[in-house]
Amino acid sequence: MRKTLFVMFDFPPRAGGAQGYNWDMVRALPREKVVIIAPRWGEWRDFDRTSGYITYRIAWGWMEKLKIPLLPFIVAYVALRERAERIWFSKYSRMIPLTSIITSSVLRLPYGLIVYGEDLAWAADEFGVNLPKIAFRLRDWAIKNAECVVANSAFTGSLLPPARTFFVIHPCTCQ
Repeated sequence: MRKTLFVMFDFPPRAGGAQGYNWDMVRALPREKVVIIAPRWGEWRDFDRTSGYITYRIAWGWMEKLKIPLLPFIVAYVALRERAERIWFSKYSRMIPLTSIITSSVLRLPYGLIVYGEDLAWAADEFGVNLPKIAFRLRDWAIKNAECVVANSAFTGSLLPPARTFFVIHPCTCQ
């Protein structure tokens, strides 16, 4: 298995469905093959100490507020430092298309996307957000060029443009 960097907005110790879904995906993999970038939520230090995974915590909120596209540089730095061979992005934010373009074009790393219906709402203009057409083009490029796209439901999959490889992995309450 290739060493994989996971970039996850929703990740424990923050509670929620997407956080549990992402944690289940990560903990199914060998610890020595996983590196995580996630926000600093709640008691993150305690969680990271007991999880056994290499985790880089970032102050995600201020990057979104300032509209500074620092995420691509953080991802590139961690990917190079940890010798990642693949990147998975979960929580399809406005920064992910740019980040996936940079990591695939500059670092030549394959990437995958884990998407939820909520994540795509901004791109579908469902909440009255008037995004420029370039946002839709970047989103479509990122999905089309992903090594794999995973959705948490068939409905979410129906909102996506065609992808190379596509799977629906339903959330599981298994422990």
